[in-house]
Amino acid sequence: MADLATDRHPRELTFAASSAVPPGQPLHVVVAGHMPRKAHRHKQEFGLHGIGLVVSGRGNFRVNGGAIQSIEPGCMFAVYPGPVFDYGPPPGATWEEYYFSPAGPGLSRWKKSGWFPADNTIHLVKNISFLIELFHELFDVLRRDAAGNAARAAAIAERLVIEMYYGRTASSSGAGSVHDVIAFCQAHYAEPIDFEALAHRHAISYSRLRHSLCEITGMPPAQYLAVLRCNAARALLTQTELPVKAIAQRTGIDDPYSFSRLFKRHVGCSPLHFRQQMTQWR
Repeated sequence: MADLATDRHPRELTFAASSAVPPGQPLHVVVAGHMPRKAHRHKQEFGLHGIGLVVSGRGNFRVNGGAIQSIEPGCMFAVYPGPVFDYGPPPGATWEEYYFSPAGPGLSRWKKSGWFPADNTIHLVKNISFLIELFHELFDVLRRDAAGNAARAAAIAERLVIEMYYGRTASSSGAGSVHDVIAFCQAHYAEPIDFEALAHRHAISYSRLRHSLCEITGMPPAQYLAVLRCNAARALLTQTELPVKAIAQRTGIDDPYSFSRLFKRHVGCSPLHFRQQMTQWR
């Protein structure tokens, strides 16, 4: 979760709510963001509630000097006013994090339901690629100042916490190895990846890898790799002026036509159309 005053990475995307909150709306999103390479370690009290999802990299999490909990890809955690939260990647390393901060009386319902994990415990969740898609939907709404967007953002945020809550998973045999494979894919998505060789390298069967990857991410290996490449392409289309051919190569697909077909299949529009939409919303 970003410290908005001190932890602004040059490539971090932060979206603050711009639409007025309708009177009587029980909950709204204050800010949401994406830190591709979070290197800063927090040790502080927070003035806001917030939920973070780590999708690559590793580190740890600690509350009020209590037990140290390990964070790996697929871990979610919450911060809120009161305790001292101490968390982040180890020195010299980074992790990738998505986050948002909700506010309003509706938070009490989230807490009573257990959706907001105010138990000072990190939770491993499944289907992180789907959660990333929901975060991008939230960002798209917060980019625009339009009537009803505060309510739309609140609805997406509520879906995020519900999906995280019901997507929690317990560690099982081989789970550490599978998360190592996920971390490898997130770091090397632009390279050719042989999943059978990767499974052998981590001493698990390919069928076990495929099953566990489907359980955690919601998709089989080849589809998961395609989504990683499309997510990276979306960031490059939004943040740079690189031509589509160069973006295709940077995400591991040499043929721009194959890249465009893949992008349209997973995102719903062509790369050029996506860039035009992002330009208009900005």
